This record gives sequence, structure tokens and C-alpha cells, in this order.
Amino acid sequence: MRESRTLDEYLDPAEFIDSNDEAVKAYAYQVTKGLKYDTEKAVELFYAVRDDFKFDLNHIDLHPSKLKASALVKRGVGTDIEKSTLLAATARAVGIPSRVSFSNLRSNLTAEQLGTVLQSDLLVFHSYTELWMGNHWVKLSPAFNQEACDYLDLPPLDFGIPEEKVFEKHHKSRRRYLKYVHQYGSFADLPYDLYISELRKHYPHLFKMVDAANEPFSFDLEFLEGLV
Repeated sequence: MRESRTLDEYLDPAEFIDSNDEAVKAYAYQVTKGLKYDTEKAVELFYAVRDDFKFDLNHIDLHPSKLKASALVKRGVGTDIEKSTLLAATARAVGIPSRVSFSNLRSNLTAEQLGTVLQSDLLVFHSYTELWMGNHWVKLSPAFNQEACDYLDLPPLDFGIPEEKVFEKHHKSRRRYLKYVHQYGSFADLPYDLYISELRKHYPHLFKMVDAANEPFSFDLEFLEGLV
């Protein structure tokens, strides 16, 4: 099978998916202790990363060192990018091939909660983790812990349930709109240069703010107060 012959890059440590970091390995081993099968390990890792690390969009640091999986283990809170990267890293640490994927979506929830800062209803580079489960990729969304779901009025996402189906149904019931407008594809590691260029393209006002302050990587936004 061709896919099986090309999985090595999804098992190797990478710059951001630094699965060889001691803290990442220790966390992965702790979560999966006593488990035998990859499916069991994948499920436990998903819920652990989803629930142990709070979703936080208030304090965003785009410096490469802050986007590593190991940085999130030490910090305890992060964005969807960082949580997806950590899930991928912990999976590789226990021998499960993993990759990350990204999309842009439009939603009036984005406009309601983030619009004053983003000046848009477009959420750019929303992140997922994909785990190889024997003969196919399973797409997962570990971003939103229960507290974040309650705050944002979103349903919790379970293992193996496509985010798109859950969110689209939920938004429709709330008379909101939600549309996935662009798929960037899947990557063996966070495509950092593409990520930054897309943020600059769609949110230039944010970069004008931090560039003027001579802080090209760090955003202290404070627009979801009470979430963390």
C-alpha cells in the first residue's frame, strides 16, 4: 500500500511537532500508560490534549519557539494551532503517525466573539490533527476544552466525529452561518512561513499594531476575558 510506504515523515520528530522532547514524551507516556492498542492510545491522547490544556486566544505569541508542542506542555494554555501540534507530537511519541491540517472558515460566531479584533468573520488557519489509524487518517479537533465550549456556545467535539458536521448542525440550530471556505491541506509539520503570511494577508491591522510596537511576534489581545 503506497500510504504505508510514506508514513515515516509522519513519525519523525519535527521543528514544531517535537515528539522527541522529554516533556512531550513524558506526557504521552503518562496518558497512554497500560494501553496496548493504537486506537486506545489515540482516543486517550485526544481527550487529554482537549481537556488538559485550555484554549486561549487572548495571548498569542507567534515566535517559532512558542509554537512548539513542548512549549504548550510547559505553558498549559494555547490556541488551536498549538493544541493540534501537541496532539500530533504525543501521537508520534507513542508510535502513531500524525500530521496537521488547516482551513479557513466564515462564521458569524467569529464575528460576534472575535470581530472587534479580527475585523472580519473569517477565521484563518483553523487547525486540526490527523492520526493514522491502521488504514486511514482520522481528522480530530482538540482545540476546545469544555470551558471554551461553554463560553463560545459550541458543542464539545468527540473523537472521530467530524467538526464540520457538528458545527454546521449546531450553527444552523442557532441561526448562525458557518462555511468552510478554504482548505490548505495536510502537513508533516506546521508550515510556519505560510501560516504567518496568511495571517498578515487577512489581518494586516494586527501586524501594523505589533510592528509599530516593535513586537513582531506577540499579541496581547484580551478579547475573550473570562475564558482562561
